[in-house]
Amino acid sequence: MIQNSDTHPLPIWESSSLREALDTKVPDGITSYSISIDSRTITKGSIFVALKGESYNGNSFAIEALNKGAAACIIDERIEGIQEYPHKLIMVKDTVQALEDLAHYSRARTKAKIIGITGSVGKTTTKELLKAALDLQGEVYATMGNLNNHFGLPLSLANMPIETKYGIFELGMNHAGEILNLTNIAKPDVTIITTIEAVHLEFFSSVSAIAEAKAEIFRGMGKEGVAIINNDNPYHLILEDSAKALNLNIIKFGSSAGCDYILESYFTKNTGAEIIADLRGKIVEYFLPISGRHHALNSLAVLAAVEAVGADAEFAARKGLSNFEPQKRRGQITHVPSLDITIIDDCYNASPASVAAAIDNLSASWPENRLLVALGDMKELGVLAQEFHVNLKENIIRNNISKVFCVGELMEKLFAALPSSYQGFHAYDAASIAKEILKHVKPKDVILVKGSRSMQMEKVVDALLTA
Repeated sequence: MIQNSDTHPLPIWESSSLREALDTKVPDGITSYSISIDSRTITKGSIFVALKGESYNGNSFAIEALNKGAAACIIDERIEGIQEYPHKLIMVKDTVQALEDLAHYSRARTKAKIIGITGSVGKTTTKELLKAALDLQGEVYATMGNLNNHFGLPLSLANMPIETKYGIFELGMNHAGEILNLTNIAKPDVTIITTIEAVHLEFFSSVSAIAEAKAEIFRGMGKEGVAIINNDNPYHLILEDSAKALNLNIIKFGSSAGCDYILESYFTKNTGAEIIADLRGKIVEYFLPISGRHHALNSLAVLAAVEAVGADAEFAARKGLSNFEPQKRRGQITHVPSLDITIIDDCYNASPASVAAAIDNLSASWPENRLLVALGDMKELGVLAQEFHVNLKENIIRNNISKVFCVGELMEKLFAALPSSYQGFHAYDAASIAKEILKHVKPKDVILVKGSRSMQMEKVVDALLTA
C-alpha cells in the first residue's frame, strides 16, 4: 500500500476529495497518503476507516489510530474520549459503505487502465506477473497480497495513487454473487480469468456453477472491455458465452491453434522456464522466473492484458517478466545448507488442481533428485472431498515421488490409498509431521510443502529451515 509522501509525492486524499466521496462533513486541513482498516498498520498521515464485523468494532480502535498519527478517522459510532479530536473525525452512517464510497470515487477519478483478475487458482501470482510485466512501462499499482474480498478490493482501490497508469486488482469469491459486487466497484477495462477448477465446491453445486460465478466479472465492464479467457480450460465456453452476451472483446490464450496467444513450447528449469510463445502471430522467446506449465499459460494471459491496455507485450515478455519474484509461501525455492536439501514452499493454499500441478512441476523441474511431498488437507471441497484427496494417488505415482507425508483427516485417506513404499508418515498437525520428515530427508532431496491455509503447513517449512 501507499505508505507516505516519500514514496508517493501526490496525496491520495484531501479534505475536498473526502467531502465529495463521502458526502458528509469533513474537517479542513486533512491530507493523507493511505487508507487503513487495521489500527495496527497505521502510520503518520494514514486515514483509519473503523469497520465493524460480527466480533469486532473498529470504532473502539479510533483513538489508538489517532495516537499513532492518523490524519483522520472515519467512524460511524462515537466512543468515549473521541470528542477530543474534532479536527480529525469524519462521521458517516456506515463505515463499510464509506470504504466503498472511497473506492468508487477513486475509480471514477482515475485515468488508469484497470485490469481485474479472477480464477479458481493462480490469481495472486498472475497479478504479480502482470505487475512485473508492466512495471517498466508506466506507474503500476496492484493490490497487496490477496486483498480481494468485499473489504480488500475497495481498500485497494481507495489506496490507488493519483498518478497510476495501470491498476491491477484481484477479485476473489466463495459464493455466487460476490464477484458481481466486486466488479461493480472495480469496473475493469480488461479482465483475466486464469482457470476454472474444483474449489469452494462446499458452496457450489458443480464446477460449471463456479464458471458462471467467475463470469460475473464481465458484468462490471464497459462496452469496450476486453475479456481474456483460458481456452484450454474445459469450461471456457461458459465464459465465452457470458462475454459475448455483453459484447466484450475476447482474447483466448492456451496451447491450441485457435488461441490468440499460444504456448508453443515450455522447457522447465529449477528456478523457472524457457518459453516460446506465439503472440498474435509473432514468435517471442522469454524466461519466466517461476516453473510450472500453469504459470507459463498464465504468463500468456498477462501478455494479452499488456497489449490490451496499450503497452508493449514483446518488451514485457523479454524484459518485464524477468523481474518477477515469487511471493512468500507461493512457490518459493529455498536451499537449506545444513541439510543440503531444497524446499519448495507453496503453503499459502491448495486445491486439487493446484496440488496436482505442483507435483507435476516438481517432477519436471528436478528429474535427477529424490522427491518428497508434504501435503495438508485441501478445504472447501464439499461432499467429494475424500475422493479429491485419494485421486492425488495416481499423480504421485506417475511423477515418481519417493515419500509422501500427509497432514489432516482428509489427507489420511490419500495416505492409506498409497502403496506402502510411498508412505512417509501421517499426522493430524503440521508440527508433528516436520519431525518425521527430518528423520527421512537425505542430501540433495527436494521437498514440496503444500496445503490449505488453515493447515499451517508453514510449520513444516520453518522446522526444516531451522534444523
